[in-house]
Amino acid sequence: MAHTAETPLNTSADYHVLQPNDLDDPNDLEQSSSTSSSEPNNLRTSGQINPQDSAESCDHIKGSDRRNLAFQNERHSFTTILTNLAAIALPLAFVVFTIRVSSLDGHAVDKETLATLTWRSLMTGLGTLFPILFASVIGRLLFKIARWKLEKGATLGSLEQLMGSQTVGGTLATQYQLRAFNLLGISLVLVWAFSPLGGQSLLRMLDSRLEPRFEPSSIVYFDTDAPSEPANRDPQGSGIEDLEGLLAFFRMLFTAAVLSPEKTKTDPMDLWGNVKIPRLASTAMTGWQNMSWSPKLEHYAAFVGIPVTNVALGNTTFSLESSYIDLECSNITSTSDFPDDGLFDWPGWDATDFDNGTWHGFNVSRGSINSWGIALNRFVDPMWSNRTLVDGRLDNEWYGSMLTRPVLFENETGIEAGPTKLFFHTRIGYDYHGSLRSVTAYCDVAQRYVESRVICSRATYADQQNCSVTAQRSSLLNHPPEEISFFSFPDVFRYISRDVPLATTLEGSVHPSIALQYLNDPDIGSITVGSPPNGFFRDVDDELFSHRLSQVLNTYLLISQMSADSLSSGVNNTEISWNTTTPANVSRLVEVYSVSRLWIWLCLASTVVLLIGGILSVFFNHLANGPEVLGYVSTAVRDSKFIDMPPETGRIGGTDLTMMKKDLRVRYGFTGQESEGQALIGVGLEKETEQIKGHLI
Repeated sequence: MAHTAETPLNTSADYHVLQPNDLDDPNDLEQSSSTSSSEPNNLRTSGQINPQDSAESCDHIKGSDRRNLAFQNERHSFTTILTNLAAIALPLAFVVFTIRVSSLDGHAVDKETLATLTWRSLMTGLGTLFPILFASVIGRLLFKIARWKLEKGATLGSLEQLMGSQTVGGTLATQYQLRAFNLLGISLVLVWAFSPLGGQSLLRMLDSRLEPRFEPSSIVYFDTDAPSEPANRDPQGSGIEDLEGLLAFFRMLFTAAVLSPEKTKTDPMDLWGNVKIPRLASTAMTGWQNMSWSPKLEHYAAFVGIPVTNVALGNTTFSLESSYIDLECSNITSTSDFPDDGLFDWPGWDATDFDNGTWHGFNVSRGSINSWGIALNRFVDPMWSNRTLVDGRLDNEWYGSMLTRPVLFENETGIEAGPTKLFFHTRIGYDYHGSLRSVTAYCDVAQRYVESRVICSRATYADQQNCSVTAQRSSLLNHPPEEISFFSFPDVFRYISRDVPLATTLEGSVHPSIALQYLNDPDIGSITVGSPPNGFFRDVDDELFSHRLSQVLNTYLLISQMSADSLSSGVNNTEISWNTTTPANVSRLVEVYSVSRLWIWLCLASTVVLLIGGILSVFFNHLANGPEVLGYVSTAVRDSKFIDMPPETGRIGGTDLTMMKKDLRVRYGFTGQESEGQALIGVGLEKETEQIKGHLI
């Protein structure tokens, strides 16, 4: 029952003071409330309080006996302990998670396991959960601080700042509404700024990047010091059929290489996936010379490359030792006279003794109008073909094959190797009844030894490796004199001289061979199947002719060395007959975790702020002694001067009071009481309070 305004403020009232055990039964509060409702309440008789009366009242309280007043201690309740543990454990878990994520930087992403998916899922889930947890922990902290400050004594504005800053939006709105632009307000805004930052940092701190990883490996490639197979085959008796089949195989590969399109000729790899060796531009330089792609068809030493196997996944870099024939031709002459040099011939198939300074090779007079031939003027001394002598000088099980290779002289000293020249001769007839024209050239012959830096890339073992030479220099290893080449051995040169001019044409044909047409013009579109044009071989540059003739001869020589091995490049576990194993470095692009330093530090700062907030919430919870009364609707009932409540409700928390009085119907409006002629408005019982609906302006 509400009291009238005429009730004096100093009217005494008898209150039933609860003893410590009086509230064991909630019904006691209900009975006490009904009993006290009929008693006068000097604190609810007026809307105004005289400061003097308030001071006297405080003095009276100080002198009163409070030994029998007891507040229920909830610090050690199960719910409080569980909440305190969660307020510390959950933020601590976020801190540990952040530190663990920071340690992932640079670690490989294992796509075959669920680890990557787990990290992604965790970050997505925790990024969503963080703002919720942050609001719970920091909101609880501010609530506990406000509760503690209320007991210690604080301004209404500071308490409202704390209680109104339970969320990010609430913090901004409260500071604006209260015009509270003070240190407390700034601190609250800064603290709440970590809520969105923490959530975003959890989503952004971990990514992935491709990073090269290096590991040692080994590469197997074909050794260009290998012998030419026909030179070590028996050309007589039962072996002649095998030899003819082998030569037919060589002609097939040679023709395919010469006829390959320009794109293939300029590609760093040949038709069969072998890496092609560029022609070293300057042999005088000892350092590395960078090699890049060139559109020139004469860029490479041969149309075929060197087989390379055992290439690992990724980018493999290694050094490759090789050699090739290098010709420097000059004095290219076109005449209608048939020169005496054109009468050269091969004295006998098994001949080994050749006079230096005289030309030896298969000539052009073989029934073909358009034919060409080559001859050499210097060979190794017949002494080096003596197997008994070589067997005594060399401690090598392959000494037999060394009789036809420059490596025979690798460790020899005092060898006098004079300059070797190659004579090129072709006759060109425009038809059966036309005049013949003779073209000749003289070329210096040298065996160049180079070291090439090769890089091969391979994505999967099912893919073809992609190799290219990136740098080149003259070989630093011990080699025979460059004047001694494979052509210096009669058993090798006789096949080169006989078969190369005929490899790309039919004997007796009136048309120039494909190889001869390439020497004139490398454009595959200019190849004809009829008589050559009038300008055929009239304006050929010495340097270009040297490179083209070197390419043609090197291609056949290399094919005769590799044989079937020329088709084995890139096939793992394939044994190459003559091979060299060299160390290699494998660089593999691996997907690794990438941790953003900015976002990881923001995340760590946010989680540490959250952890500190959890610890402080526990601390202030233990500092406070009274019940939790701030922020509850029941506070409006507890403190209303228009609703009589028993005095012992002051020791009950807001939640407990709401639970006990949850069925009590209240209303904000005109209470039916007056003070100094003004109707009093506030929260009262629903049946005793008039609505304000009809009084809106």
